[in-house]
Amino acid sequence: MSPNVVQSNWFWVAGVALGLGGLCLFYLSRVSRVRADMEGRLTEKDRIAQELLHTMLQNVQGLILKIHAVVMQMAPEEPARQALEDTLDRVDEVLAESGNQVRSLLGADSPDNVPADVSGLRKKPRQMGREASK
Repeated sequence: MSPNVVQSNWFWVAGVALGLGGLCLFYLSRVSRVRADMEGRLTEKDRIAQELLHTMLQNVQGLILKIHAVVMQMAPEEPARQALEDTLDRVDEVLAESGNQVRSLLGADSPDNVPADVSGLRKKPRQMGREASK
């Protein structure tokens, strides 16, 4: 008497293989969905961080321009004017260093890179003001 197909060892081996294959496919699809979700969240966090960074840089640049306007109203011989000009020069250096660090973190291929010379945004008006005060 031959055993039924359902009772044969090959049937059970094939069933277990199909079951394990199905579990593997389910696992891979779940991992793929979780990975896509994590990449989406990471992309959103990067976008928010870049927006915050650009907003902060714009606000700092606005403050620098206001300080520069006050410095230009001061007499050239005032000691406070030289101190403020030295401080503004140091701010230029800090902004340039920060911009370089941010660019290195974002990578060269990032489409929303920080402007290449953040400190250059302020140097032009100050240089023009210095030339006018000479």
